Amino acid sequence: MQNQLSFLEKSNLYWLKDNTIFLSVVGSQSYGLSTPESDVDYKGVAIPPIQYFTGFQNRFEQAEFKAPNPDCVIFNIIKWIKLACDCNPSTIEILWTDPEFYVITSKYWDKIIEHRDLILSKNIRWRFGGYAFSQLKKMKRHYRFLNNPPKITPTRTEFGLPEEFKIPKNQLDAALSMIQKKIDNWSFDLSGLDESQRIELKDAVTDIMIDIVGSSLFLEKEDLWRAAAISLGFETNFIELIQKEKEYKQKKEDWQHYQEWKKNRNSKRAELEGKVGYDSKDATALIRLLRMGKEILTTGKVIVRRPDREELLAIKRGEWKYEDIISYAEETNLELDLLYKTTKLPNEPNRKFFDELCSEIVEEFIFNERHN
Repeated sequence: MQNQLSFLEKSNLYWLKDNTIFLSVVGSQSYGLSTPESDVDYKGVAIPPIQYFTGFQNRFEQAEFKAPNPDCVIFNIIKWIKLACDCNPSTIEILWTDPEFYVITSKYWDKIIEHRDLILSKNIRWRFGGYAFSQLKKMKRHYRFLNNPPKITPTRTEFGLPEEFKIPKNQLDAALSMIQKKIDNWSFDLSGLDESQRIELKDAVTDIMIDIVGSSLFLEKEDLWRAAAISLGFETNFIELIQKEKEYKQKKEDWQHYQEWKKNRNSKRAELEGKVGYDSKDATALIRLLRMGKEILTTGKVIVRRPDREELLAIKRGEWKYEDIISYAEETNLELDLLYKTTKLPNEPNRKFFDELCSEIVEEFIFNERHN
């Protein structure tokens, strides 16, 4: 293991290895989902030297290592605790990783572990669900790339647009700024509420508006943009022109994503995708995130080593149908909505407590280092 981590000593951050208070193997290895082809990834937390806190020239948020080194991310403890309080999935899971995967640990990390249950909150629903939704979105896009790929580069002509954009850039920017300002003015000022309270209020208002007028107060993004433009008095032709420009831009970006996807695909992963018709690795991450979110909201526990290992490995091998994965994900997402309302987890973690804990650990570490 020491030889595997020799790259830390070669980092231009000369202090990084000695100042790392925790480092663990993560990902498929810690989930129990590794195969002979799986890489070994690491994640950790470090406390930089005192000048990174007292001066202005040195800044450190995280150190990242890629091939030919193992994939590894080591966070500044301040950034890590902030992400953990937000229930970031890949951040909090190292608090529950089995000790057999620890590479570096310390008494400072033990202090965080001691209070790990207090860092969980109802934000789990949105963080785990949000990450899962990102996986679902990527999976659907790759499924389309595999089964119905774009054929040619999109052109302005097919969208009924002139070869050159006719509206002067300063006029376009001014119009878009006005529309966005109008949308912002329509938004509630919920700055005094935490995220879970904002979401609950939005859901309550939506239910009321549907009962009263048969539709939600919260329009889809494109409908909201069009409503704002109309309310400002922009001509229909102008609005349609801008919408066509946006559609063309989106189609062009999709084409670029497709080209990058073809160019950068892992060959072994591409071979499996070709056989099963979808990205089974993304599907495995999608289902795992949704299930972990359910478990945490239900039990208040984070289960990293997966008890459903065999089923997840079956998904990884492509043994589930694509339609079944999509259906399962959508049903589980609805379950998360219900669990969000019934979970015993608090709306927010005690950020003040973890802020003070962070200060205590940093001060103790720096004091000890300066006197050794």
